[in-house]
Formats: sequence, structure tokens, C-alpha cells
Amino acid sequence: MRVNGVMKASSFPNYLTRPLVGLVVVSLTATALPAPIVAQQPPQIIAQAGESAYTLGPGDRIRIDVFNVPEYSGEYQVLVDGSINLPIVGSVNVQGLTLQGGANAISSRYARYLRRPIVTMSLIAPRPLKIGVTGEVNRPGVYNLALNGGTQFPTVSQALQLAGGVTQSGNISRIVVRRAGGRNVTVNLAQVVQGGNIFRDIGLRDGDTIFVPTAAYNTNTVRQTAASSVGTQANSAQIAVIGEVSRPGTYTVRGDAIGAFTPYSPPKLTRAIQTAGGLTPSAGISQIQIRRPTKNGRIQSIRVNLLPLLQRGDYSQDIFIEDGDTIFIPVQKPLSVSQSNLIAASSLATQTTGPINIVFVGEVSRPGTYPVRGETAGPNGTIAPPTLTQAIKVAGGLTPSASISGIRIQRTNKNGSTQAIAVNLNRLLRNADFSQDLLLQEGDKVFIPTRGSLNSEETNLIASSTLAPQTTGPINIALVGEVSRPGTYPVRGETAGPNGTIAPPTISQAIKIAGGLTPSANIREISIQRNTRSGKQTFNANLLQLLQNGDFNQDLILQEGDRVFIPTRPVLNAEDANLIAVSTLATQTTGPINVVVVGEVSRPGTYPVKGETAGPNGTIAPPTLTQAIKASGGFTPSANIRQVQVERNTRSGKQLLAVNLQQLLQSGDFTQDLVLQEGDKVLIPTRTVVDVADSNLISASTLATQSTGPINVVIVGEVNRPGTFPVKGEAAGPNGTLTPPTVTQAIQVAGGIKPTADIRQVQVKRSTRDGSTQVLDVNLWQLLQAGDSTQDILLQDGDTISIPTAPNLDPTEVAILSNASFSPTSIRVNVVGEVERAGTVEVPPNTTLNQAILTAGGFNRRARKRTVELVRLNPNGTVTKRNVEVDFAKGISEENNPTLRNNDVIVVGRSSIAQIGDAVGTVLQPIGSFFSLFNFFRIFN
Repeated sequence: MRVNGVMKASSFPNYLTRPLVGLVVVSLTATALPAPIVAQQPPQIIAQAGESAYTLGPGDRIRIDVFNVPEYSGEYQVLVDGSINLPIVGSVNVQGLTLQGGANAISSRYARYLRRPIVTMSLIAPRPLKIGVTGEVNRPGVYNLALNGGTQFPTVSQALQLAGGVTQSGNISRIVVRRAGGRNVTVNLAQVVQGGNIFRDIGLRDGDTIFVPTAAYNTNTVRQTAASSVGTQANSAQIAVIGEVSRPGTYTVRGDAIGAFTPYSPPKLTRAIQTAGGLTPSAGISQIQIRRPTKNGRIQSIRVNLLPLLQRGDYSQDIFIEDGDTIFIPVQKPLSVSQSNLIAASSLATQTTGPINIVFVGEVSRPGTYPVRGETAGPNGTIAPPTLTQAIKVAGGLTPSASISGIRIQRTNKNGSTQAIAVNLNRLLRNADFSQDLLLQEGDKVFIPTRGSLNSEETNLIASSTLAPQTTGPINIALVGEVSRPGTYPVRGETAGPNGTIAPPTISQAIKIAGGLTPSANIREISIQRNTRSGKQTFNANLLQLLQNGDFNQDLILQEGDRVFIPTRPVLNAEDANLIAVSTLATQTTGPINVVVVGEVSRPGTYPVKGETAGPNGTIAPPTLTQAIKASGGFTPSANIRQVQVERNTRSGKQLLAVNLQQLLQSGDFTQDLVLQEGDKVLIPTRTVVDVADSNLISASTLATQSTGPINVVIVGEVNRPGTFPVKGEAAGPNGTLTPPTVTQAIQVAGGIKPTADIRQVQVKRSTRDGSTQVLDVNLWQLLQAGDSTQDILLQDGDTISIPTAPNLDPTEVAILSNASFSPTSIRVNVVGEVERAGTVEVPPNTTLNQAILTAGGFNRRARKRTVELVRLNPNGTVTKRNVEVDFAKGISEENNPTLRNNDVIVVGRSSIAQIGDAVGTVLQPIGSFFSLFNFFRIFN
């Protein structure tokens, strides 16, 4: 039983002993183990706990009370041999006995001297428990553990803490507690650490041995254990770091400072790497191995991948390290540029305080070995490793012939092996892929090869970058072929920075220095011959793509000693020639050039033709074909503008250029307006088959012959006044020039067309410069019906217009024709007979018979109003007469109210009554005369 917190046991008479003993046993059990464990633990644990009631041993301080015999009572300490010395009875051995057992033993000894003695034994001060701790703990051994508060047994976790905590290899879910008598108790402290089930942390008994077995390494379990009270308490570790670190060796690594009461946490892998000087750029951080000796004598191998830590901050891979760990950092295989850069940009990278030595060979300006310094990485003066591009700049920059997509870096690893690393700086310069800008390490050898076939795009990519060589003066370039002044020139690039460095010049800059391209230059196949470190190389540039599409990759960057050859086009092309001429690469002059123009122009001959001013310095762009044609007076309408030829003297002989100016005039294709050069001969041929549309296209353009007065045109056939007429066109501009007149304008001058004309078969006969006569067919009906103005052709001096007579006349067409602008404005019709004003009347075209009668005053009272006679002169010279029934209520009708033509005659006869009256008058006329005479004689009577 427990009295005032002290465990007691008593001996009583037989009739009281058994019940009381049971009570004491229960009381002792309750004192040894907390009540909740008894209530909640499985039966096995309860039985084990019940069997493990407190037993006496050397060092226990106990009190013995003998009822009614105070002189035998007192406090005693169990001696080393497990006995206590009592009055009278002497030495009594109580080792291994429970309090109840000890009280019974003493009572039986006093029974010889006392009648039914009652003995009570109390535990005043329990001895420390001796507990053995073995297996995966930091300090295995035997430990003395005092009871908690003097009454509660220490737990497994308390014993493990005293032993320095469980190592990272310990299996806390299968801890074994070995007890006296060979009984084993399995304890799962993982349930305490992970789930907070404290009832699994059982109390210990004197002599217990705790064994922590070895477990397979599990990162999550280790972290949970390390963060718990049973985790390792070591804040430093003696470890070895080998492989791809700056300073391989053995180190004592201390953990991070975390507070005043626990100054340091257990050290981690990253701290060990930093202590060893940091990772080299070649470190294979995804395959780090840790070799760890376990307490059972075996070696545990742990694989760690620090790549997720550097990529996304996954700290689960930054494991705790322990005494004896060997950390091996292998070489990346294959080496990843992006991973190397990831390392170098992290806090795990090797930090130096000075430059490192790098060897350069190949296409750099100054091959050799250079000390290359990286950028300052922190306030303590440490320096990050330099990058490949930083090293290239130190070596003077890349030459234009460098193959930046095939750079190789040879690296010696810590294990003595050699590694080749491929780098593609093309991706860095083109796509800003900085993963290609590899971080270098001491002793790296950088090889930059020469491109097998030079590529203008890649060359320009290098030259326009900060990796290109920078100079402070011009470089010598030879230019041959189709430039104005072939030769060798010092060519200077543009200033690249404030320090006076100059970027290398381009092809276009060199061409300008040589006076510019001639119009015969073949800009599609320019070749550059270059001396490279591996010998001479030739590569091509297509400046057409530069001029046409703005592809500056073709404007190749040059280097010292380059030879630029601009060939002559085998077949001259107007489009290319014009593209050159309107560019800044064209030859610039300060005066006109002499051009010969022959053929179908107004004034054939040789002319000084001046182009337009091209810049503020007075230079003049070469003149174009159209400027030369204007200087020679313009095209004649017979010019064959589809087959204009330009004969040119080139450096390789004479060449002919075919030009189609019809595309220029019709579609605005200015590529056909060829740029000319000195001595060009322009031939404008005569059309073999006259095309009305082309003639009008010429005449309506600024290239047509311009005059200041009328031209003479002959008009014959069905016009009112055939003959030769001066016909004047319309004013074309403020300088008084006139456009050539058209066919319809000439017909109007000739009095207009007759209704009998066959306007579908009009012909224009024209004399050309080669002495031939051309006939142009004109269909004026298409002009009237469809508005086809191409049929109203422009005339030139001496043209003859022939308008035939229509074989058959269509009244509807005649009506349409009479309203045309080239028809007469009025026609003359003779109205005779019984009208009020007989004679010739002038009426508009398309006037009907009814209108003409009304114009003549209408019928008089003697007229025969039902019918009139229409007399018409036909185109074939015959005369037709027909009677027309007059009906003023009718509209236009060929039967009753026909449309009249010029010179038609309308005869209005007398009515029958008028005719009878006329006959009677004829008969009575003598009688009338007689009466008149009789009346005359009556005067005298």
C-alpha cells in the first residue's frame, strides 16, 4: 500500500493476510505503472507489467515497522549483498523480493520471537535502475536511471535520450526490451513519434536491456525520428567527403545554430559539402552516395538526389549526417550544361578568391592560356566560377569562322578521368538559352572549331554579339568584280562601345567604300574567300535577300584579309538591277550619264540623262529607263512596250536586258523601270500586230509623246465632212503639253458620224518608223454599248481614219448612234407640201417623223393628214419612197412614226376635198376672168 507517497507492505495474521496482500499487490502495481496503461494496453503488455513489480536490490532505502515493537522498527539500506541487518534476527536477504515479499520474509524471522508479528515495509528512496542500451544509439552502454519523482519508473524514450539518441539507422518501430528471466518486450516508438501514442513508451525495470535494431534507410522516417526527443543529439559529425568537391577530405561538420538551449541541430549533407569547399561544376548531384557504418558492423549505402533541392527547394533530400559517414560525389555522366549551371548558381558551388586558368584553342582571336576571373559572389570576397562567354572575351572573342554550335570543353575530374563536354552557343545567342553558358573550372581546355561550311547567318550572329572580336581601327578588304572601283580598301566598322572599340565591318559597308555595285552585279552569288585557322574557305552571300526581304544575316561580317568577289549576272534581270539601283549599295554619281535611245520614240538619239538626287552630298542615283524615254520625247503609239531591250557593256562583255514596260504601265511593276548605266543603248521596237489597248496605255501615260499643237488626221467615209483636219488633244499639264487626240475627237472635228456608218469596222492606218503601215481595227460599238474606252484609240500625226458604210441598218442602233458624242448635234430634214412652214428644218438626231411635221408648223387645212410620203437616200445611192400612216398618238414606231435621218424628205399631200376644190377652181377660172372683165367695163358706164 502507499502512504504519503511511500510504497508499503505489511504482514498480518493468516485470516487477514490474503486479502491485504492482494490489496498491497494491486497498490504496488498501480504505483509502478500509470493507471491509463493498465486500462488501455493489450493483455500481453499488462501481464508483462504486472510481472515486473518493483523488486528490492542493493541501494534501496527502506523503512521497516514492527507493530507494537518500536524498538525493532527503523530505516535500513539494502546492502551490496542484498541483505539488511535487523535487531535480534540479524541479516535478512531481500534482494529480488518485492516489498510484500520482503515484509513476509522479515515477519517469518520475527515469528520466532514475537507472537504473530505484523511487519510493514516501505520504500523510502529507490535505488537507481541499471539499464543497458545497445544497438543503433549514439552512446551504447549501461546507464543508471532514477525513478521519476522517486515513484515512477523511467521509460524507454528516457533511456534512449540518456544514450545520446537513436542513430539515423535505428528502427524505432521494433525496439526490444530484454528483461530478467529472458522475457522480451517489443516497443514501437514510431507510434509515439508519428501518432502521439505515449502509452507505447513503457516503463523500465532494473536490469532491463534496450536493443534498437538497424533499419533500411527511409528519409521520412529518419526526419521524424531526428525531430523527436529520441532522435540523435549529436550536433557535429566526423565525416569524409570525396569526389567532385573542391577540397576532398575528412571534416568535423557542425549543424546549424538554432537557439540558446539547443545551440546546434544535427549537421546536414549540404553543410558537409560546403565545409568541403563546395561542388565542382561536374558534380553528379543526382547520384550522391553516403556510406554509413551501422552498429551491427555492416555498411549502409544511402543514395541522395540533391537536384530536386536546387530545382524546386525539396529539402527532404538534405539528410542528416552522422559520425563515420563517407559522402561520395560522383562525376555527371553525361555532363549536363544546365545542371552544371544550376550547381554553380547555388550556395553549394565552389567559391574561389582568385581567377582560374583556362586554355583556349581554335577560332578565338588570341588562343592560349588565360587566368579568368568570375564575378564576385558575396561580401566575403568569394568569386563564382567564370562562364564560357567570360573566358571567350578574355581570349579576344570569337572569329567569324567559329563553329559556335560545336564547342567542346575538355575537363579533368577529381578522380583523374577526362570528360568532354559539348556546348552549343548558337542556342545562347539565338534563343538566350543561358544553360549553354557553361561554368568553367580550373584547368578546363576550350576548343572552338572552324565551321566546315561557313554560314552567313551564324557568322553575323557571332559578329553582332558581345563575343565578337573588337578592334580599334579598320581592316583591309579586297573587292573585285561588279563594283564601281575594284581594289583593296581599309574598311572601318561602326563604333561598338564607349571605349572606342569597333565592330567588324559588313559586306555592304565594304561595297560602299568601293563605290557601290554596278547594275550588272549578280548580288545573289557573292563569294567571300577567307583565310581561317584550318586553311582557306569560300562561302556565299545572297544580298538579294538583304535588299528584298531585309535579311541582315546576308550582310556578312568581314574579317582582316577577306576577298569579296561580286560576279556579273549571266542573264541581266531588270528586277535585280532596279533593286540594286534604288538601294544604298548602288553606284552614286554627281552628273548625268549618256544613254542611246532608238526606235519608237519621238526623237531618237543620244541623251545625257540625269537621275534624281540621292542624298545631301549631291550624289545622284542612276537614271531609269522611263527617264531616258522622256528625255527622247516619249513613246510613239506604235511602240512595242512589251519587248523593250537594253544593250549594256559589262565587265564580262555585252549583255541584253529584256524589259516589259507594259507591266509598269498596267500593274505599277516598278521593277521593270530598269536603272541605266553609262553607255546603255535602249531599243524600242515597233509592234508587228497593233494592240489598241497597248496604244491607249502608252498614250495615256507620262511616257507618251507630248505636243503643244494639233496633229493632222485624214478622215474618210461616213462622216459629214470627210477630209484632212488638224485635231487637237486635251491639255496634259501646266506646261501647255497636249495628249494625242482620240478617234472620236477626230470624228467630231469632221462633222460627226453619219447614221449609215458601220462603226464596228472603223480602221486607223498608221505609218511607223520602219516605213511599214499598220492597220488598227476599232470597234466603236463596244465603246457605245460596253463603255470600252480602249476602242477610242489615241492618234498620231498622219493617221488615216476610214469609216465604212453599214451594209444593213438597224433602226435601234441608228438611234443609239445618233446620241453618241461623235454623232452630229443636229440633222436637216426637208418637209414639203401641205404644212404651215414648208422647207428645210434642223432637228436633233433621232427626231421622229411626227416631230419634224410639228417643227414645220404642222398640217395646214388642205393637207392629207392620214398618210405622208417619206423619201430617203440610201447608203448605196438608191432612193426609197414609202407611205407612212400618220398617228400623232403613237410613240416611236418604224411603221407609223419612224426616226429620221439626215437629208430625209417628208412630202405632205393634199386632201381629196382640196384636190376637188383645185379642179373646180381650174374650170371656173375662165368664168371668173370674164366676170372680172365685165365688172371692169362697168366702171366706165
